Amino acid sequence: MYYSLDALERAIHVQIENDHLESALHKLSDFVSTVISRPDSTGVVFSCATLDALCQKIGAKTFKDHPLFNSSTMPAYQEDLVVYIASEVKNSGGHNAVIKDLITLQPKKKHIILMTDLFERGDYQELEIYFAQLPVQLLWPSEKSFTAKLKWLQDKLLTLCPGRTFLFNHHHDSIAIAAVQPSINRELIFYHHGDHHLCLGVHLKHALHIDPHSFGFFNCRDKLKIKNNIYWPLVTLDRPYRSHETDFLAAGALKTCSSGNHLKFESPYMFSYLDLVPDILKITGGTHVHIGPLSSQSLEIIERKMKAFNISQDCFVHIPWVDSVWQAMLDHHIDLYINSFPRVGLKATIEVLGSGTPIIFHENYTSELLGGHFIGYPEAFVWRTPEQLLQHLAYLKADQLRKESKYAREHYEKSFKMELLSEELTKAKKDMKGFYPQPLSTSSVNQLQLCLDTMQRFDEMQKRLNDLQNQFDNFQKEMYASTSWRITAPLRTLKEKYSKCKKLLYLLISHK
Repeated sequence: MYYSLDALERAIHVQIENDHLESALHKLSDFVSTVISRPDSTGVVFSCATLDALCQKIGAKTFKDHPLFNSSTMPAYQEDLVVYIASEVKNSGGHNAVIKDLITLQPKKKHIILMTDLFERGDYQELEIYFAQLPVQLLWPSEKSFTAKLKWLQDKLLTLCPGRTFLFNHHHDSIAIAAVQPSINRELIFYHHGDHHLCLGVHLKHALHIDPHSFGFFNCRDKLKIKNNIYWPLVTLDRPYRSHETDFLAAGALKTCSSGNHLKFESPYMFSYLDLVPDILKITGGTHVHIGPLSSQSLEIIERKMKAFNISQDCFVHIPWVDSVWQAMLDHHIDLYINSFPRVGLKATIEVLGSGTPIIFHENYTSELLGGHFIGYPEAFVWRTPEQLLQHLAYLKADQLRKESKYAREHYEKSFKMELLSEELTKAKKDMKGFYPQPLSTSSVNQLQLCLDTMQRFDEMQKRLNDLQNQFDNFQKEMYASTSWRITAPLRTLKEKYSKCKKLLYLLISHK
Protein backbone atom coordinates (compact mmCIF):
# COMPACT_ATOMS: atom_id res chain seq x y z
CA MET A 1 0.00 0.00 0.00
CA TYR A 2 1.24 3.49 -0.87
CA TYR A 3 0.72 6.05 1.90
CA SER A 4 1.66 8.96 -0.34
CA LEU A 5 0.02 9.93 -3.62
CA ASP A 6 3.39 11.32 -4.79
CA ALA A 7 5.06 7.96 -4.19
CA LEU A 8 2.35 6.12 -6.10
CA GLU A 9 2.56 8.61 -8.97
CA ARG A 10 6.35 8.22 -9.23
CA ALA A 11 6.05 4.44 -9.25
CA ILE A 12 3.38 4.48 -11.96
CA HIS A 13 5.39 6.87 -14.15
CA VAL A 14 8.42 4.55 -13.95
CA GLN A 15 6.29 1.57 -14.93
CA ILE A 16 4.73 3.41 -17.86
CA GLU A 17 8.16 4.49 -19.13
CA ASN A 18 9.37 0.89 -18.93
CA ASP A 19 6.21 -0.49 -20.62
CA HIS A 20 5.10 -2.33 -17.48
CA LEU A 21 1.50 -1.31 -18.15
CA GLU A 22 -0.06 -4.40 -16.61
CA SER A 23 1.50 -3.66 -13.26
CA ALA A 24 0.61 0.03 -13.52
CA LEU A 25 -3.07 -0.72 -14.19
CA HIS A 26 -3.17 -3.15 -11.25
CA LYS A 27 -1.44 -0.70 -8.93
CA LEU A 28 -4.02 1.99 -9.67
CA SER A 29 -6.94 -0.40 -9.27
CA ASP A 30 -5.55 -1.88 -6.04
CA PHE A 31 -4.88 1.56 -4.57
CA VAL A 32 -8.50 2.65 -5.09
CA SER A 33 -9.78 -0.71 -3.79
CA THR A 34 -7.79 -0.26 -0.59
CA VAL A 35 -9.07 3.28 -0.04
CA ILE A 36 -12.74 2.40 -0.59
CA SER A 37 -12.46 -0.55 1.79
CA ARG A 38 -11.84 1.91 4.61
CA PRO A 39 -15.09 2.82 6.41
CA ASP A 40 -13.79 6.32 7.16
CA SER A 41 -13.44 7.07 3.44
CA THR A 42 -17.10 6.37 2.66
CA GLY A 43 -18.95 9.55 1.75
CA VAL A 44 -15.76 11.56 2.36
CA VAL A 45 -13.18 10.74 -0.37
CA PHE A 46 -14.75 11.03 -3.83
CA SER A 47 -12.13 11.61 -6.51
CA CYS A 48 -8.48 12.16 -7.46
CA ALA A 49 -7.45 14.00 -10.63
CA THR A 50 -3.92 12.54 -10.42
CA LEU A 51 -5.22 8.96 -10.61
CA ASP A 52 -7.43 9.80 -13.59
CA ALA A 53 -4.48 11.42 -15.40
CA LEU A 54 -2.33 8.32 -14.80
CA CYS A 55 -5.04 6.06 -16.24
CA GLN A 56 -5.25 8.29 -19.29
CA LYS A 57 -1.47 8.21 -19.76
CA ILE A 58 -1.52 4.39 -19.81
CA GLY A 59 -4.39 4.37 -22.30
CA ALA A 60 -2.61 6.85 -24.57
CA LYS A 61 0.33 4.49 -24.84
CA THR A 62 -1.76 1.45 -25.86
CA PHE A 63 -3.88 3.62 -28.17
CA LYS A 64 -0.81 4.70 -30.18
CA ASP A 65 -0.06 1.05 -30.93
CA HIS A 66 -3.45 0.47 -32.58
CA PRO A 67 -3.38 0.17 -36.41
CA LEU A 68 -6.13 2.76 -36.77
CA PHE A 69 -4.26 5.41 -34.75
CA ASN A 70 -2.40 6.82 -37.75
CA SER A 71 -4.84 5.56 -40.35
CA SER A 72 -6.46 7.93 -42.81
CA THR A 73 -9.40 5.56 -43.22
CA MET A 74 -11.04 5.84 -39.80
CA PRO A 75 -14.61 4.46 -39.83
CA ALA A 76 -17.38 7.05 -39.77
CA TYR A 77 -19.22 7.58 -36.50
CA GLN A 78 -22.47 5.63 -36.19
CA GLU A 79 -24.93 8.30 -35.08
CA ASP A 80 -27.56 5.74 -34.13
CA LEU A 81 -25.20 3.64 -31.96
CA VAL A 82 -24.91 4.15 -28.20
CA VAL A 83 -22.21 2.28 -26.28
CA TYR A 84 -22.18 1.74 -22.51
CA ILE A 85 -18.85 0.89 -20.89
CA ALA A 86 -19.28 -0.93 -17.59
CA SER A 87 -17.08 -3.00 -15.33
CA GLU A 88 -19.92 -5.50 -15.29
CA VAL A 89 -23.72 -5.51 -15.38
CA LYS A 90 -26.04 -7.71 -13.34
CA ASN A 91 -29.75 -8.25 -12.97
CA SER A 92 -29.82 -6.10 -9.84
CA GLY A 93 -28.27 -2.87 -8.59
CA GLY A 94 -28.78 0.81 -9.29
CA HIS A 95 -26.45 1.44 -12.24
CA ASN A 96 -27.76 -1.64 -14.06
CA ALA A 97 -31.29 -0.24 -13.84
CA VAL A 98 -30.09 3.16 -15.10
CA ILE A 99 -28.50 1.57 -18.18
CA LYS A 100 -31.74 -0.30 -18.81
CA ASP A 101 -33.71 2.96 -18.50
CA LEU A 102 -31.43 4.77 -20.97
CA ILE A 103 -31.88 1.97 -23.50
CA THR A 104 -35.65 1.98 -22.99
CA LEU A 105 -35.78 5.73 -23.61
CA GLN A 106 -34.01 5.39 -26.99
CA PRO A 107 -35.81 2.50 -28.73
CA LYS A 108 -34.84 3.61 -32.25
CA LYS A 109 -31.11 3.46 -31.57
CA LYS A 110 -28.74 0.51 -31.45
CA HIS A 111 -27.15 -0.22 -28.09
CA ILE A 112 -24.03 -2.16 -27.11
CA ILE A 113 -22.75 -2.78 -23.58
CA LEU A 114 -18.98 -3.28 -23.46
CA MET A 115 -17.90 -4.83 -20.16
CA THR A 116 -14.30 -4.79 -19.01
CA ASP A 117 -15.18 -7.89 -16.94
CA LEU A 118 -13.03 -6.48 -14.16
CA PHE A 119 -14.15 -9.16 -11.70
CA GLU A 120 -13.84 -11.98 -14.25
CA ARG A 121 -17.32 -13.38 -13.66
CA GLY A 122 -17.26 -14.50 -17.29
CA ASP A 123 -20.74 -16.01 -17.50
CA TYR A 124 -23.42 -13.39 -18.11
CA GLN A 125 -26.16 -15.65 -19.47
CA GLU A 126 -28.71 -14.46 -16.89
CA LEU A 127 -28.53 -10.98 -18.42
CA GLU A 128 -30.36 -12.19 -21.52
CA ILE A 129 -33.49 -12.34 -19.40
CA TYR A 130 -32.82 -8.99 -17.72
CA PHE A 131 -32.37 -7.17 -21.04
CA ALA A 132 -34.99 -9.17 -22.92
CA GLN A 133 -37.07 -7.20 -25.45
CA LEU A 134 -34.50 -4.37 -25.54
CA PRO A 135 -32.31 -3.56 -28.59
CA VAL A 136 -28.99 -4.24 -26.87
CA GLN A 137 -25.95 -6.45 -27.40
CA LEU A 138 -23.53 -7.43 -24.61
CA LEU A 139 -19.82 -7.96 -25.27
CA TRP A 140 -16.90 -8.75 -22.97
CA PRO A 141 -13.26 -9.77 -23.50
CA SER A 142 -12.03 -13.34 -23.25
CA GLU A 143 -8.60 -12.08 -22.17
CA LYS A 144 -7.63 -12.12 -18.49
CA SER A 145 -4.87 -9.54 -18.23
CA PHE A 146 -5.74 -5.87 -17.63
CA THR A 147 -3.60 -4.76 -20.57
CA ALA A 148 -5.34 -7.17 -22.94
CA LYS A 149 -8.75 -6.03 -21.71
CA LEU A 150 -7.71 -2.41 -22.28
CA LYS A 151 -6.57 -3.09 -25.84
CA TRP A 152 -9.75 -5.07 -26.53
CA LEU A 153 -11.91 -2.19 -25.29
CA GLN A 154 -10.04 0.42 -27.33
CA ASP A 155 -10.28 -1.77 -30.41
CA LYS A 156 -14.05 -2.06 -29.97
CA LEU A 157 -14.45 1.70 -29.56
CA LEU A 158 -12.32 2.39 -32.63
CA THR A 159 -14.04 -0.13 -34.90
CA LEU A 160 -17.59 0.51 -33.69
CA CYS A 161 -17.26 4.33 -33.68
CA PRO A 162 -20.35 4.97 -31.56
CA GLY A 163 -22.10 8.31 -31.78
CA ARG A 164 -22.24 8.42 -27.98
CA THR A 165 -20.43 6.54 -25.21
CA PHE A 166 -21.55 6.31 -21.58
CA LEU A 167 -19.13 5.41 -18.78
CA PHE A 168 -20.61 3.29 -15.96
CA ASN A 169 -17.35 2.04 -14.46
CA HIS A 170 -16.90 0.70 -10.96
CA HIS A 171 -14.75 2.75 -8.60
CA HIS A 172 -11.44 0.99 -9.26
CA ASP A 173 -11.80 0.15 -12.95
CA SER A 174 -8.52 1.56 -14.27
CA ILE A 175 -9.10 -0.29 -17.56
CA ALA A 176 -12.23 1.69 -18.47
CA ILE A 177 -10.72 5.09 -17.63
CA ALA A 178 -7.51 4.31 -19.52
CA ALA A 179 -9.48 3.23 -22.60
CA VAL A 180 -11.54 6.37 -23.22
CA GLN A 181 -8.99 8.59 -24.96
CA PRO A 182 -10.27 11.99 -26.19
CA SER A 183 -9.74 11.19 -29.89
CA ILE A 184 -11.57 7.84 -29.69
CA ASN A 185 -14.91 9.04 -28.40
CA ARG A 186 -17.10 11.49 -30.24
CA GLU A 187 -19.37 12.13 -27.26
CA LEU A 188 -18.24 10.75 -23.91
CA ILE A 189 -20.58 10.94 -20.91
CA PHE A 190 -19.38 9.93 -17.45
CA TYR A 191 -22.30 8.81 -15.26
CA HIS A 192 -21.18 9.31 -11.67
CA HIS A 193 -22.94 6.36 -10.05
CA GLY A 194 -19.92 5.39 -7.92
CA ASP A 195 -20.63 8.51 -5.92
CA HIS A 196 -20.21 7.39 -2.32
CA HIS A 197 -16.49 6.46 -2.56
CA LEU A 198 -13.30 7.40 -4.35
CA CYS A 199 -14.05 6.70 -8.01
CA LEU A 200 -11.85 6.80 -11.10
CA GLY A 201 -13.04 8.97 -13.99
CA VAL A 202 -14.55 11.88 -12.07
CA HIS A 203 -12.01 14.36 -13.49
CA LEU A 204 -12.09 13.38 -17.18
CA LYS A 205 -12.11 16.80 -18.84
CA HIS A 206 -13.33 15.54 -22.24
CA ALA A 207 -16.37 13.83 -20.70
CA LEU A 208 -19.70 15.42 -19.81
CA HIS A 209 -20.11 14.63 -16.11
CA ILE A 210 -23.58 13.50 -15.00
CA ASP A 211 -24.57 13.59 -11.32
CA PRO A 212 -27.82 11.72 -10.54
CA HIS A 213 -28.77 13.61 -7.37
CA SER A 214 -28.50 17.04 -5.82
CA PHE A 215 -25.81 16.12 -3.28
CA GLY A 216 -23.57 14.79 -6.03
CA PHE A 217 -24.15 17.82 -8.25
CA PHE A 218 -23.29 20.41 -5.60
CA ASN A 219 -20.46 18.35 -4.12
CA CYS A 220 -18.78 17.81 -7.50
CA ARG A 221 -19.24 21.40 -8.62
CA ASP A 222 -18.47 23.28 -5.41
CA LYS A 223 -16.00 21.01 -3.58
CA LEU A 224 -14.36 18.94 -6.31
CA LYS A 225 -14.34 21.97 -8.69
CA ILE A 226 -15.79 20.05 -11.65
CA LYS A 227 -17.29 22.64 -13.96
CA ASN A 228 -18.53 20.37 -16.74
CA ASN A 229 -21.09 18.54 -14.58
CA ILE A 230 -24.87 18.61 -14.99
CA TYR A 231 -27.71 17.02 -13.07
CA TRP A 232 -29.89 14.27 -14.48
CA PRO A 233 -32.49 12.96 -12.07
CA LEU A 234 -32.75 9.26 -11.40
CA VAL A 235 -35.84 8.13 -13.25
CA THR A 236 -37.87 4.97 -13.50
CA LEU A 237 -40.67 3.67 -15.69
CA ASP A 238 -44.11 4.59 -14.44
CA ARG A 239 -46.33 1.73 -13.23
CA PRO A 240 -49.70 1.35 -11.55
CA TYR A 241 -49.48 2.93 -8.12
CA ARG A 242 -51.23 2.82 -4.79
CA SER A 243 -54.01 5.36 -4.49
CA HIS A 244 -53.64 7.48 -1.38
CA GLU A 245 -57.33 6.80 -0.79
CA THR A 246 -56.52 3.12 -0.18
CA ASP A 247 -56.95 1.96 3.39
CA PHE A 248 -53.72 1.95 5.33
CA LEU A 249 -53.16 -0.28 8.36
CA ALA A 250 -55.58 -2.71 6.72
CA ALA A 251 -54.04 -5.61 8.64
CA GLY A 252 -54.74 -3.81 11.92
CA ALA A 253 -51.07 -2.98 12.49
CA LEU A 254 -48.29 -1.26 10.60
CA LYS A 255 -46.64 -3.23 7.81
CA THR A 256 -43.15 -1.82 7.20
CA CYS A 257 -40.50 -2.64 4.64
CA SER A 258 -36.82 -2.03 3.90
CA SER A 259 -34.72 -3.14 0.94
CA GLY A 260 -31.08 -3.57 0.01
CA ASN A 261 -28.25 -6.05 0.32
CA HIS A 262 -26.10 -6.49 3.42
CA LEU A 263 -23.74 -3.66 2.37
CA LYS A 264 -26.52 -1.10 2.87
CA PHE A 265 -27.09 -2.22 6.46
CA GLU A 266 -23.98 -3.89 7.86
CA SER A 267 -21.34 -1.15 7.48
CA PRO A 268 -19.71 0.00 10.77
CA TYR A 269 -22.14 2.46 12.35
CA MET A 270 -23.47 3.44 15.77
CA PHE A 271 -27.01 2.15 15.04
CA SER A 272 -27.69 -1.38 13.83
CA TYR A 273 -30.54 -2.27 11.50
CA LEU A 274 -30.35 -5.86 12.73
CA ASP A 275 -30.95 -4.73 16.33
CA LEU A 276 -33.60 -2.22 15.34
CA VAL A 277 -35.92 -4.52 13.34
CA PRO A 278 -37.19 -6.38 16.46
CA ASP A 279 -37.64 -3.02 18.23
CA ILE A 280 -39.76 -1.82 15.30
CA LEU A 281 -41.91 -4.97 15.44
CA LYS A 282 -42.30 -4.63 19.20
CA ILE A 283 -43.52 -1.03 18.95
CA THR A 284 -45.82 -1.55 15.93
CA GLY A 285 -47.12 -5.04 16.66
CA GLY A 286 -47.09 -5.52 12.90
CA THR A 287 -44.92 -7.07 10.18
CA HIS A 288 -41.60 -6.06 8.64
CA VAL A 289 -40.59 -7.18 5.14
CA HIS A 290 -36.94 -7.13 4.08
CA ILE A 291 -36.19 -7.25 0.36
CA GLY A 292 -32.62 -8.16 -0.56
CA PRO A 293 -29.99 -10.71 0.49
CA LEU A 294 -28.91 -10.84 4.12
CA SER A 295 -26.34 -13.22 5.56
CA SER A 296 -27.42 -16.15 7.72
CA GLN A 297 -25.64 -14.52 10.67
CA SER A 298 -27.68 -11.33 10.19
CA LEU A 299 -30.94 -13.24 10.03
CA GLU A 300 -29.95 -15.12 13.17
CA ILE A 301 -29.37 -11.83 15.06
CA ILE A 302 -32.85 -10.59 14.11
CA GLU A 303 -34.54 -13.90 14.96
CA ARG A 304 -32.75 -14.21 18.32
CA LYS A 305 -33.91 -10.78 19.49
CA MET A 306 -37.43 -11.40 18.21
CA LYS A 307 -37.51 -14.58 20.28
CA ALA A 308 -36.34 -12.63 23.35
CA PHE A 309 -39.22 -10.20 22.78
CA ASN A 310 -41.64 -13.10 22.31
CA ILE A 311 -42.43 -11.92 18.76
CA SER A 312 -43.59 -14.53 16.27
CA GLN A 313 -41.00 -15.29 13.57
CA ASP A 314 -43.80 -14.87 11.00
CA CYS A 315 -43.69 -11.12 11.68
CA PHE A 316 -40.37 -10.86 9.82
CA VAL A 317 -40.52 -11.72 6.12
CA HIS A 318 -37.25 -12.06 4.18
CA ILE A 319 -37.43 -11.87 0.38
CA PRO A 320 -33.90 -12.22 -1.11
CA TRP A 321 -34.75 -10.72 -4.52
CA VAL A 322 -37.62 -9.11 -6.43
CA ASP A 323 -37.85 -7.97 -10.02
CA SER A 324 -39.34 -4.63 -8.97
CA VAL A 325 -39.28 -2.88 -5.59
CA TRP A 326 -42.17 -0.74 -6.87
CA GLN A 327 -44.36 -3.77 -7.52
CA ALA A 328 -43.35 -5.37 -4.24
CA MET A 329 -44.77 -2.36 -2.35
CA LEU A 330 -48.15 -3.10 -3.90
CA ASP A 331 -48.03 -6.89 -3.79
CA HIS A 332 -47.19 -6.94 -0.08
CA HIS A 333 -49.49 -4.02 0.86
CA ILE A 334 -46.66 -2.07 2.51
CA ASP A 335 -47.86 0.82 4.70
CA LEU A 336 -44.47 2.44 5.25
CA TYR A 337 -41.01 2.13 3.74
CA ILE A 338 -38.09 2.57 6.17
CA ASN A 339 -35.13 3.49 4.01
CA SER A 340 -31.90 1.54 4.33
CA PHE A 341 -29.24 2.82 6.72
CA PRO A 342 -26.44 3.64 7.19
CA ARG A 343 -26.37 3.64 3.36
CA VAL A 344 -29.41 4.63 1.33
CA GLY A 345 -30.43 3.01 -1.96
CA LEU A 346 -31.46 5.92 -4.19
CA LYS A 347 -32.84 3.94 -7.13
CA ALA A 348 -35.04 1.85 -4.83
CA THR A 349 -36.21 5.08 -3.16
CA ILE A 350 -37.45 6.40 -6.51
CA GLU A 351 -39.48 3.24 -7.08
CA VAL A 352 -41.00 3.49 -3.61
CA LEU A 353 -41.99 7.12 -4.23
CA GLY A 354 -43.56 6.21 -7.57
CA SER A 355 -45.60 3.44 -6.00
CA GLY A 356 -47.23 5.96 -3.68
CA THR A 357 -45.76 4.42 -0.52
CA PRO A 358 -44.93 6.70 2.44
CA ILE A 359 -41.24 6.74 3.29
CA ILE A 360 -38.95 7.45 6.23
CA PHE A 361 -35.30 8.52 5.96
CA HIS A 362 -32.36 8.40 8.35
CA GLU A 363 -30.01 11.37 8.76
CA ASN A 364 -26.63 9.70 8.53
CA TYR A 365 -24.20 11.48 10.84
CA THR A 366 -21.18 10.66 8.64
CA SER A 367 -22.48 12.00 5.32
CA GLU A 368 -25.61 13.62 3.94
CA LEU A 369 -25.10 11.57 0.77
CA LEU A 370 -25.45 8.28 2.62
CA GLY A 371 -28.69 9.38 4.30
CA GLY A 372 -30.33 10.35 1.02
CA HIS A 373 -33.20 12.40 2.49
CA PHE A 374 -32.47 15.11 -0.11
CA ILE A 375 -34.25 12.89 -2.63
CA GLY A 376 -37.50 12.62 -0.65
CA TYR A 377 -40.60 14.77 -0.42
CA PRO A 378 -40.24 17.67 2.06
CA GLU A 379 -42.81 16.25 4.48
CA ALA A 380 -41.02 12.89 4.89
CA PHE A 381 -39.96 12.07 8.43
CA VAL A 382 -36.18 11.99 9.03
CA TRP A 383 -34.85 10.31 12.18
CA ARG A 384 -31.48 10.76 13.85
CA THR A 385 -31.74 8.32 16.77
CA PRO A 386 -33.65 5.02 17.13
CA GLU A 387 -35.73 6.59 19.89
CA GLN A 388 -37.02 9.23 17.44
CA LEU A 389 -37.91 6.54 14.89
CA LEU A 390 -39.71 4.30 17.38
CA GLN A 391 -41.65 7.21 18.87
CA HIS A 392 -42.74 8.29 15.39
CA LEU A 393 -43.91 4.76 14.54
CA ALA A 394 -45.84 4.44 17.79
CA TYR A 395 -48.09 7.39 16.94
CA LEU A 396 -48.38 6.96 13.16
CA LYS A 397 -52.04 6.92 12.04
CA ALA A 398 -53.76 5.93 8.80
CA ASP A 399 -54.67 9.56 8.00
CA GLN A 400 -51.00 10.61 8.07
CA LEU A 401 -50.04 7.66 5.86
CA ARG A 402 -52.70 8.62 3.32
CA LYS A 403 -51.34 12.17 3.18
CA GLU A 404 -47.78 10.99 2.72
CA SER A 405 -48.83 8.54 0.01
CA LYS A 406 -50.11 11.52 -1.95
CA TYR A 407 -46.91 13.50 -1.29
CA ALA A 408 -44.75 10.56 -2.44
CA ARG A 409 -46.59 10.07 -5.71
CA GLU A 410 -46.67 13.80 -6.52
CA HIS A 411 -42.95 14.07 -5.81
CA TYR A 412 -42.24 11.20 -8.19
CA GLU A 413 -44.37 12.72 -10.96
CA LYS A 414 -42.67 16.09 -10.61
CA SER A 415 -39.08 14.92 -10.25
CA PHE A 416 -38.43 11.33 -11.37
CA LYS A 417 -40.71 10.27 -14.23
CA MET A 418 -38.80 8.65 -17.06
CA GLU A 419 -40.17 11.10 -19.62
CA LEU A 420 -38.07 13.87 -18.02
CA LEU A 421 -34.96 12.53 -19.76
CA SER A 422 -36.54 11.84 -23.14
CA GLU A 423 -35.89 15.28 -24.60
CA GLU A 424 -32.43 15.58 -23.03
CA LEU A 425 -31.25 12.40 -24.74
CA THR A 426 -32.15 13.77 -28.18
CA LYS A 427 -29.71 16.68 -27.77
CA ALA A 428 -26.05 16.74 -28.76
CA LYS A 429 -23.65 16.61 -25.82
CA LYS A 430 -22.69 20.27 -26.21
CA ASP A 431 -26.35 21.30 -25.94
CA MET A 432 -27.17 19.28 -22.83
CA LYS A 433 -27.91 21.59 -19.91
CA GLY A 434 -29.47 19.10 -17.50
CA PHE A 435 -31.87 20.12 -14.75
CA TYR A 436 -31.56 22.19 -11.62
CA PRO A 437 -31.55 19.97 -8.53
CA GLN A 438 -33.48 20.82 -5.40
CA PRO A 439 -31.36 22.63 -2.78
CA LEU A 440 -29.72 20.63 -0.01
CA SER A 441 -30.71 20.84 3.62
CA THR A 442 -28.45 22.30 6.30
CA SER A 443 -27.58 18.99 7.96
CA SER A 444 -23.95 18.59 8.98
CA VAL A 445 -21.50 15.80 9.70
CA ASN A 446 -21.14 14.81 13.37
CA GLN A 447 -17.34 14.92 13.68
CA LEU A 448 -17.40 13.91 17.35
CA GLN A 449 -19.33 10.71 16.66
CA LEU A 450 -17.02 9.95 13.74
CA CYS A 451 -14.08 10.26 16.13
CA LEU A 452 -15.80 7.99 18.67
CA ASP A 453 -16.54 5.41 15.97
CA THR A 454 -12.86 5.38 14.99
CA MET A 455 -11.84 5.00 18.65
CA GLN A 456 -14.24 2.11 19.07
CA ARG A 457 -12.88 0.28 16.01
CA PHE A 458 -9.32 0.90 17.25
CA ASP A 459 -10.16 -0.47 20.72
CA GLU A 460 -11.80 -3.55 19.18
CA MET A 461 -8.71 -4.13 17.02
CA GLN A 462 -6.41 -3.67 20.03
CA LYS A 463 -8.45 -6.20 22.01
CA ARG A 464 -8.14 -8.68 19.16
CA LEU A 465 -4.36 -8.17 19.01
CA ASN A 466 -4.10 -8.67 22.78
CA ASP A 467 -6.10 -11.91 22.53
CA LEU A 468 -3.81 -13.17 19.76
CA GLN A 469 -0.72 -12.24 21.77
CA ASN A 470 -2.05 -14.14 24.80
CA GLN A 471 -2.76 -17.19 22.64
CA PHE A 472 0.77 -17.03 21.22
CA ASP A 473 2.33 -16.67 24.67
CA ASN A 474 0.40 -19.70 25.96
CA PHE A 475 1.43 -21.69 22.91
CA GLN A 476 5.10 -20.83 23.48
CA LYS A 477 4.89 -21.89 27.14
CA GLU A 478 3.38 -25.24 26.20
CA MET A 479 5.95 -25.71 23.43
CA TYR A 480 8.94 -24.96 25.66
CA ALA A 481 7.57 -27.32 28.31
CA SER A 482 7.19 -30.20 25.86
CA THR A 483 9.59 -33.18 25.77
CA SER A 484 10.09 -32.88 22.01
CA TRP A 485 11.34 -29.29 22.39
CA ARG A 486 14.03 -30.39 24.89
CA ILE A 487 15.10 -33.37 22.75
CA THR A 488 15.54 -31.23 19.62
CA ALA A 489 17.55 -28.51 21.41
CA PRO A 490 20.97 -29.81 20.17
CA LEU A 491 19.70 -29.85 16.59
CA ARG A 492 18.56 -26.24 16.86
CA THR A 493 21.96 -25.24 18.28
CA LEU A 494 23.72 -26.99 15.41
CA LYS A 495 21.48 -25.22 12.89
CA GLU A 496 22.26 -21.83 14.44
CA LYS A 497 26.03 -22.52 14.26
CA TYR A 498 25.70 -23.61 10.64
CA SER A 499 23.84 -20.39 9.78
CA LYS A 500 26.54 -18.28 11.42
CA CYS A 501 29.30 -20.12 9.61
CA LYS A 502 27.49 -19.77 6.30
CA LYS A 503 27.07 -16.02 6.84
CA LEU A 504 30.76 -15.65 7.79
CA LEU A 505 31.86 -17.58 4.71
CA TYR A 506 29.67 -15.32 2.52
CA LEU A 507 31.28 -12.20 4.04
CA LEU A 508 34.76 -13.55 3.46
CA ILE A 509 34.01 -14.36 -0.17
CA SER A 510 32.43 -10.92 -0.69
CA HIS A 511 35.46 -9.18 0.84
CA LYS A 512 37.77 -11.17 -1.42
